[in-house]
Amino acid sequence: MERLKRTFSMRKKRDTSIESNKPHQWQEDERKVREGSCSFQVKVWCYVLFTVGTSKRCIVEFVIVI
Repeated sequence: MERLKRTFSMRKKRDTSIESNKPHQWQEDERKVREGSCSFQVKVWCYVLFTVGTSKRCIVEFVIVI
């Protein structure tokens, strides 16, 4: 039990500062989001299942870039 207590006491305390946890590369993205001038490309994978004739089923897959 003593060993378990020591492992918890030796752990580093987390830094609660939000700004220090953000990588520098995100600062530009954050600025653009706040200004409302950002855009993101999103790919959506879709498929459609339909029946051809009386018994054949077909699946069509496609990707939409929004």
